Amino acid sequence: MFSTPLRRPHGIRAAHLTRPSHQVSSRGCKAAVQRGFLSDEATRRTRQYGAGAELRKGQRGATDLRPQQIAGEKVGLTHWTAGTALAASLLLVLFLPGSAVAQPCIVDQVTDTTGDPNLPNSNEESTISSDGLWIAFQSNAEPVPASNPDGNFEVWLYDVAGDSFSQITVTGSSGNVRPAISGDGLWVAFEGSPELFPSGTSPIALYDVAGASILQITNTLAGSSRYPEVNGNGTLVSFVSNTDIVAGGNPDGNPELFLYDRTAGTFIQVTTTVGGQAEISSLDAAGNLLAFSSTADVIAGGNVDGNSEVFLYDVPTATTTQITNTLGGGSYSPDLSHDGAWLALQSNRDLVAGGNLDANIEVFLYDNAGATFSQVTNLTGLESYAPSLNQDGTRLAFASFNDPTGANPDANNELFLFDVLTSEITQITDTTGPSFFYMMGVSLSGDGERIAFDSYSNVTGSNGDGNREVYLASCGTAAFGPAIPVASGWGLVVFAVLTVLAAIRVLLKATK
Repeated sequence: MFSTPLRRPHGIRAAHLTRPSHQVSSRGCKAAVQRGFLSDEATRRTRQYGAGAELRKGQRGATDLRPQQIAGEKVGLTHWTAGTALAASLLLVLFLPGSAVAQPCIVDQVTDTTGDPNLPNSNEESTISSDGLWIAFQSNAEPVPASNPDGNFEVWLYDVAGDSFSQITVTGSSGNVRPAISGDGLWVAFEGSPELFPSGTSPIALYDVAGASILQITNTLAGSSRYPEVNGNGTLVSFVSNTDIVAGGNPDGNPELFLYDRTAGTFIQVTTTVGGQAEISSLDAAGNLLAFSSTADVIAGGNVDGNSEVFLYDVPTATTTQITNTLGGGSYSPDLSHDGAWLALQSNRDLVAGGNLDANIEVFLYDNAGATFSQVTNLTGLESYAPSLNQDGTRLAFASFNDPTGANPDANNELFLFDVLTSEITQITDTTGPSFFYMMGVSLSGDGERIAFDSYSNVTGSNGDGNREVYLASCGTAAFGPAIPVASGWGLVVFAVLTVLAAIRVLLKATK
């Protein structure tokens, strides 16, 4: 069922949140934290001002210079002196020690719902299209008034440009959850309610935005199918199921990973294991690569200890590569860059030798071509999680309870953006008060400039009731340096004093 797009009754709440970016090593952020809260040194080229007044003089020995010529000489000299003083003071303003302010990100509150303070409503699992114009999410609240009176979890679509909501599902009991939007914003896969179709339990469904219709992908009488993901144009959907999707392929009912080809209307069983289970997956835009985590021994003998490991499946060749191979702990939440060249994940294992000896949950980046890891965060005590990559793997968004920049000493759950090329981390949100809940949806657009996420915190000052709301951060290309230099206090004082003295000198000379 589909309802007509509805506009919100009021505008988006917005806040300009600025955090200085910090240079960190490729091994992570520990060095930046040890150095403290340091801004980048402000540097700027200045023009060289040379003012020379050429005095008009008569022949040597002449004594008949007119008075106005003499006055002109005095004023010209005075202007030269004043100009030199002002130029010097300007240099002092720019170069005396000051501070540098990073370019701001703008955070907009997308949903604004109300509910019982003891049982907050929830708008969550946000996922953004590659062009950053569409956000799909689930909600048991009412993003539009009177749209969901029974409080069931429904799937919604938000039009960023039009500032309007469309309710994709309308059901009365079991919820519709875990939406995943295609890169072009035209398809939304999700775990559907049995109410959507005459038969089947917990079906995987695919919503056609243009046709305003829902396609039932799985149709089983028992078991469940979960964790759908979709590629760039909605032709491939990955999901996990403990049912026999491909006849005879899963008789033991183990949670296995499957692919659905919308164009051909066929299924591919990616894993066939005994014990353990497939978990979260991620497709690249073209649908050529599928990353996933699993506790099963996917490649015989590669995971006999049953750790959660990350694997990469090549769709055209139907071959699987084990990316992580560790003892104890686990690696989770893989996310492919849209072009498939990079893979981000979270892990409490020492994937870069010596980089995570304390077994903290950190964010890592894997180069698929070079088969090498780099460690994005390197902290202690609290975890960093939910990595999301942009189109070419040059930007990586993640959430963290930790303090990678020095601007989160209260250990709140905050959103961060990592520039892969410069190894800089920018803190996007800065909230106060208790924040014990995880962000359930961190999703980065293709250009890396827009991030959809959800939070219980009062991110923009418009969420005092503590509901979990969906937000959109817009960071642009200037989220990372160069920082804008800010004049120092002493520089401004010197500039003011010299300006006044120069003005007095001009007046005195002119009246003589």
